[in-house]
Amino acid sequence: MELSFDDVESLIEGGHLPAWDEADPDAIAVAILLLIRRTVTRDGVAARRGV
Repeated sequence: MELSFDDVESLIEGGHLPAWDEADPDAIAVAILLLIRRTVTRDGVAARRGV
């Protein structure tokens, strides 16, 4: 997956990635995974259809 500078900046501005990790591919990957996890979960429990 390719990310632009704006994508990385959005992760930083959103508080998902510390600025000092902006060039670390592993830190960026973790930030994206955590963002996805937060997006698809609710109150720490996976959101399910019909719940």
